[in-house]
Amino acid sequence: MEEHTPVAAGIGEEALAALGRGFDLANDFRLKFAKGKGRLVELDEKHLHDVAIPGGPTVCRVSRDIGCDKGERVRFQSDILEFNQMSELINQKSTVQGKVPSGVFNTLFDLTGAWLEDAKETKYLALDGFFICLYNLHLRASPLILRDEVKRAVPSNWDPVALARSEICRF
Repeated sequence: MEEHTPVAAGIGEEALAALGRGFDLANDFRLKFAKGKGRLVELDEKHLHDVAIPGGPTVCRVSRDIGCDKGERVRFQSDILEFNQMSELINQKSTVQGKVPSGVFNTLFDLTGAWLEDAKETKYLALDGFFICLYNLHLRASPLILRDEVKRAVPSNWDPVALARSEICRF
């Protein structure tokens, strides 16, 4: 039987725990930026199965709403683009609308996050790199249903001031 380090097992369990939690789009999507302690969505915790992480450990007693697939290695190359064009491209790849840079964009290009200043100081950007995904953990539940406490925390109307005062930031 293949030995796995406690670090590998810990990262797999940490990744599983991050599924369904919130992320602040202004930050990166790495595990350390997952918000809150619990999931935002309901998962079937009664029907459990073991998840074998490809090339890693098996994590026991995981909701059947969570799946795991082998990752892939992808080369991503872009044209040479202006700041706003590259921001929009990265947002599209992250399934986010608009041109306002996300935390992923800022992390990729080591930018400050003050996007108006970054845009003034940056003429062109390009990407040429490999993205190596060891495995893909994902939620299988469809449709995803928000937990009741999350529904209660979200204001019923789009009011930025009320949203800023709400409990939504804890998620």
